[in-house]
Amino acid sequence: MVLPKFNEIKVGDEITPLVKESLNRKMIREYGYASGDRNPIHMDDWAAWRTGLNGVIAHGLFFAAYMQQALTDWANSSEAIEKIEIKFIGSCRPKDTIVSRAKIIEKNETDKTVNLELKQYTYTPLIFGQLLLKDEKIDEDSLKKNLLNAKLNFKLNYKFEDEKIKDIKKIIDFEAEGVEKVNFLSIEEGAVKIWANPNEKIVVELKKENSNKIIEFEMKRERQSIAGTAVVKLT
Repeated sequence: MVLPKFNEIKVGDEITPLVKESLNRKMIREYGYASGDRNPIHMDDWAAWRTGLNGVIAHGLFFAAYMQQALTDWANSSEAIEKIEIKFIGSCRPKDTIVSRAKIIEKNETDKTVNLELKQYTYTPLIFGQLLLKDEKIDEDSLKKNLLNAKLNFKLNYKFEDEKIKDIKKIIDFEAEGVEKVNFLSIEEGAVKIWANPNEKIVVELKKENSNKIIEFEMKRERQSIAGTAVVKLT
């Protein structure tokens, strides 16, 4: 990793983002035991559901630590953060990928510090599958747009056991322009428990298979979890 040099960076530059994949319930519980914060919404799915959530969520200070790590990793110093202000605006849950980002908004020549705008996002896996295309010449942007505008209706019956969803019985109706057939390889817990609201941003990732007409796809919910600012000292 190339370390930032104060004289070379400029306003508008972004730090190297920190990506943490596949948060899990064990990690959340262990943080609860270590921190002493054993609020049931972090420790037990059934208790979380009784409060109106769709399952456990991570402690705010847990995923805020990833934001701090992104800054100290970028500056290559555990003491680089001189000031940080964070606002929690979203939750993180099991199986989420957490991406911490920051952008330089001001340089201070006198003390070699930079002011940063902080943004952290969580990506919740919803659906993974394969598409058989009607036209293999369709471009990627058009296909993603068609998938985001797809009509998706499904009914699910399942049981939750040993922290896993089991015995899923599903009836799925899926219709997207340019798609001849869809094979759902997995419907993730985030979709089953309806973690994505209708007005939230959904992102689509595509991967081509052996045939140009067969495409693997994954749909994830994107939600901002943290906003804030920080002052970081560089050498």
